Amino acid sequence: MWKRNIYIFIIAIGIWIWIYGCSTQDNNDENGSQIPSPELINFSVSENCSEWNATQINVDECNISIEHYAMFGASADSIVVNFEVSAETLKIIEKGYQSSFDDSICYFCVSADILVYMTGTYYLKIFRQINEGVQSLEWSGNVNITSCGE
Repeated sequence: MWKRNIYIFIIAIGIWIWIYGCSTQDNNDENGSQIPSPELINFSVSENCSEWNATQINVDECNISIEHYAMFGASADSIVVNFEVSAETLKIIEKGYQSSFDDSICYFCVSADILVYMTGTYYLKIFRQINEGVQSLEWSGNVNITSCGE
């Protein structure tokens, strides 16, 4: 009896992999070669409070450089950057962790570099989040990559 249940379980896993494994998005070039997904290769956060400046996006071949001023409390314990990719949408999440909120606010300059592997238009979204709370959209726009991998 238990052998039959194992066989059924193995068949069910095989069917699940066949159905859902085939529905994943292909990320291939015109020659059928696999193209890596965009990746966050570097980020840094200024240590001192600064004045707000407009978001700067620069493109150098396959590299998207971002400079964004995120508002957090002056007592921010840490600020990290998370990165997510969904099709042509690139999502940066600037997460600030604070143990107290009685200080004044300040702007931290968050710099990030994203490496992409193909030309095209990417939709970039930058979010700010405090202590795992709700993410607020800080900036969004299209970034055109015209000479990557050529």
